[in-house]
Parts: sequence; C-alpha cells; structure tokens
Amino acid sequence: MVSIGITEWGEQEFAGSREAWTDLLENSSADRLFMSWEWLHTWWRTFAVPGEMKLRLFVAIDADGRLVGIAPLYVSRTITRKFLRTKRLQFIGNRWRGPSTMPTELQDFITRSSESGRVTREFLAYINSRKDWDEFVLHGLNRAGSTCRLLESERPLADCYYRNAEQAESYYLDTTGSFEEYLEGLGKSIRLRIYKRRKLLNSLGEVKYERLSTDNLDELFEALNYLHEMRWESPVFAHNRLEFNQCVASLFAEKNQLAFSQ
Repeated sequence: MVSIGITEWGEQEFAGSREAWTDLLENSSADRLFMSWEWLHTWWRTFAVPGEMKLRLFVAIDADGRLVGIAPLYVSRTITRKFLRTKRLQFIGNRWRGPSTMPTELQDFITRSSESGRVTREFLAYINSRKDWDEFVLHGLNRAGSTCRLLESERPLADCYYRNAEQAESYYLDTTGSFEEYLEGLGKSIRLRIYKRRKLLNSLGEVKYERLSTDNLDELFEALNYLHEMRWESPVFAHNRLEFNQCVASLFAEKNQLAFSQ
C-alpha cells in the first residue's frame, strides 16, 4: 500500500493552489461549490482576521508525489465568558459563534475518491496527535460525507476534544418532471392557492424567463439587491458579503461556470 504523508500549506501555497485544488475536487465527492478553491480562498481573504485566525491547511501527498487530500482548516483565538481563552480548530468557511461571515455548507475534507477512507483517517489521526488547539469545532459538516461517517463509526479523535456544532436542516423543491406532475403531488388546498397565485401573475402581464450575460457583475448584483429590497426591505448582500459574492462570481465566470437568470 502506498504511504501517505501529511504536510501543511501556508498563505502563499493556498493562493497558488487553484489548479491543483480544482483537479483534486473534480476527482472527489466533496461539494463542487462550497469546497471549491474559489469559495474558500475568497472567504479566507475576505473574512479572516489577522492575529486572531491562523491558517491550518493540511494536505495529503502519496509516495508518488500526488496530491490526494486537502483539509482546509484554521485556528481562531476566542474569549469565552469574558475570561476563558480558547483556540478553536475550524473549517475555512465558517466562524462558529464569531463575527458574522458568509456561511458555508456541506463542509468536508477533500479527498481523491479512490483514496477517500484512507486519506480521511490520516487527516483525523494527524489532528488527534496535535496539541496546538483546545477544541475542533465541526460546524456545517456534510452529514453524508466520509469525515462525518468515520467520526460516528470509528471515533478516531480519542485525544482531541471536538464538537459537532449546530447542525441545520435545509429544504428544497424538486423541479424534475413537469409542472403538472408537481401539482399532482400536492394537497387540494395547496394546489388551489398556487392556481390563485398564477391568476394574479397573469393579471400583471406577460412573464418571461431569460438568461443574462455575466459581463457586468455589478449591474447583476444591483438587480438582485433591488429585488430583495422590494420583497424583504433590505439588500441580500452588502459590505463584505457583497464583496465576497462578487469576487466568487467573477472567479466562476472566468471558468464559464456562472449563470444569472431573471
């Protein structure tokens, strides 16, 4: 069996790892958006606080020199109950009980699919052996990912205090099939309400759907915020959150992986 070594990347390696990171991500089961270099590097650049947050970006390299895993982590210094100083190891993308940031979902180690279990175990063993933080906070962890499964089945962090913090449920609408098929699966009263809303929309004139060019991102985000203010009386993105989303959108537009519609 080919051995796997764990090393650490600093800020410079993080900034220059886009191509290698993307190649690994495309050969893993990790989430393509939230665990992308574009999302996580932009989050770190936008929300990291110098002096309070220190990068802990662990990478797994096999004996052939191939990158087979990335554990995108950092340590934050916090004061709890006004006097307890705590060093928390966390995933890049969230700051548990800290200043508000752009939240990141479905977090996990990024591991090459053919080596996933072995690399994940190496990361957890490495974290278990380190003593330069007080607790490992798992916030926004992908419940279906290999890290969560191993933590629950094998409990490999015997020497490391960790907590699975504030799990959340999300809801989605399945848009496969036709609209008529969707209606058939609803109760009578809900179907009636939907039809009434369609009648209201029809009274307002023609409704059309169109894809928009992503050449001018500032205009697109202005339109998005305008719509959100009309509906909820506040912009959806402002200040550093707006800066973050504009940067992420720009990076994905470079790869022709961004779409806006109205």
